[in-house]
Amino acid sequence: MISSPNPITGPGWLDALVDAIGRAPEALVGGRTVNALESNACAEASQAIVDGARDWMRASGSEFRFHPANNLAARAAVLRSLRGFDPSFRTAEDRELADRWIRSGRPLVDADGAIVRHRHEMRLGGFWRQHVGYGRGAKRLHAARRRRGGGRFRPSLSYCWRALRDRRLAVPPSGTVTRLALLGVWMAANATGYALQWFADCTRRATAGRGARR
Repeated sequence: MISSPNPITGPGWLDALVDAIGRAPEALVGGRTVNALESNACAEASQAIVDGARDWMRASGSEFRFHPANNLAARAAVLRSLRGFDPSFRTAEDRELADRWIRSGRPLVDADGAIVRHRHEMRLGGFWRQHVGYGRGAKRLHAARRRRGGGRFRPSLSYCWRALRDRRLAVPPSGTVTRLALLGVWMAANATGYALQWFADCTRRATAGRGARR
């Protein structure tokens, strides 16, 4: 699991998580994360993108629902029974865990009173690298889902359209221009990461095939 840089928990954070687990002992419980660097356009946009994806998946009942890893909790025994986080995932580890959780028949439950203020200083290069990483993680997640019998991944154009209209992405300093620019970088970075991981997987399979024929 990749820990978040400089998280700050709000009052009642732990109590809110414990209360939610008490009401749903088999649940993977997720709190709410807010960006603590409102003047940092990339940090604000990155948090808004994660929030938008999570909210859209929850509202649509998507099988890709998840809780971000920087603010979640579960009973230790249940987490161990599902083998915890997959250490081979450097990104999308929270989405991969949530996928196994849902497939086991257990619920994902919100604990909105559990608030973490996330301080992640980020410039454009870091924003690009983060979302390339997310794209690579997404490709690995979909490959893992197929191995477990999940359906083939189909990108949602409705989510992309919603992201373009999401007011949370109207970040400073130049409002709409900054929003559209960062959304373009985000989509390009995700596609690049997905393609890079696809190429890496193809190369690995080809190399393994040549080795098996020798």
